[in-house]
Amino acid sequence: MKSECFFDFCFICPPLAEQENLKDAVEDELFSLFGESLHWYIDWRKNEEYEIVVAEVRGMEKWRSEEEVISFLETRAHPEFWQWLQGYRLQVYPNQAREKGCGGCGCH
Repeated sequence: MKSECFFDFCFICPPLAEQENLKDAVEDELFSLFGESLHWYIDWRKNEEYEIVVAEVRGMEKWRSEEEVISFLETRAHPEFWQWLQGYRLQVYPNQAREKGCGGCGCH
């Protein structure tokens, strides 16, 4: 069964090349990692010294723990993801539904 997932990522780096920005690069990476199974909202700020992207990722996925998410990211995320990443919060709430019964009385 799928778990409810809430991820927050904070990325910070010096401004990228003229044709690129951190927002687009992070969105590409999130799509590469999560496809359309999770949804995200991105807030982006830029000045002469740095770019900041805060990404809120939400949805239902197969992971049962935060450790499983970290393992997934360690094997699938590009090196730039780790260079830009300055902080994160991962919350995974496994589905507690039982195969039989409603979980309350066990009869329904």
